[in-house]
Amino acid sequence: TEEDIELIINMLKIKDNLNCDGIDRTIEFLSLNCDKIRFAKGEMHDLIPLWERKTRTERIEIKPIIELNGIVFLCSPIFALCYNEWGSALTQLFLPFETGFNKTLKVLKRLRIKVQKDLVNEVFNIFNSRSDFLAEKEVALHKRFRNADFPEELGDYDVIAVNKNLKVIFLIECKCLELSKSVHEVYSKDKHFFHDNKYKEKFDRRIIYFMDNYHNILRLVFGIDDNSKYKIYPLMIFNKVIEPIGVDVDFNITSYHEFKNDFPKFIEALK
Repeated sequence: TEEDIELIINMLKIKDNLNCDGIDRTIEFLSLNCDKIRFAKGEMHDLIPLWERKTRTERIEIKPIIELNGIVFLCSPIFALCYNEWGSALTQLFLPFETGFNKTLKVLKRLRIKVQKDLVNEVFNIFNSRSDFLAEKEVALHKRFRNADFPEELGDYDVIAVNKNLKVIFLIECKCLELSKSVHEVYSKDKHFFHDNKYKEKFDRRIIYFMDNYHNILRLVFGIDDNSKYKIYPLMIFNKVIEPIGVDVDFNITSYHEFKNDFPKFIEALK
């Protein structure tokens, strides 16, 4: 009841010496509306839509205060679960639900772009820190070499790294994905990433072009005038582990931490 909620608010103010006008809004935000636990995507479902995250706002793990028949139920383990859900979500740059968070979503999108740029820098530094590699990042051939007639639709290569002694080249594409919280989201994001946004198709196009023109690119980008045959390793690196579903890829996919751990051993095996 409203009296019970008011009592909780007053107890919090007294115990923690808080004088915050937002406490009542916080209590309201964390209170579960039991009549809407089957509501998602603008409609009431016959069953609880467990597959839906973005628009299913009434879930006990994110709204742990329950009021039934005039009785308020509070459970410390559920509050701990709520704390972990919101905390882990924000550190992973997504939200437990998205309804009503338009401004926050824009901020998180900008942060994911920054994380992706940081990922490019981290991968570049792995190569650049080694004396046996030459590396360049964010290589937009059509912008850097305007007189070389590189196609503009090629885009840029996140990282190109060359080992002249081993005759190997790494083509790196870095991507940042938000966490998936259900099987439905795994399939949806996989479709969105590989099919709708055509990231695979774009990277394939860059790989094919590089394989056909790598001697010229090596000469312009690195000053390597060498007509020897090089082995090219295209690699897409994510901020988390991902396994493409329902799509065939001709390049390796890995997470940053896997790459960082396995790369030295892979190079040693090539020697």
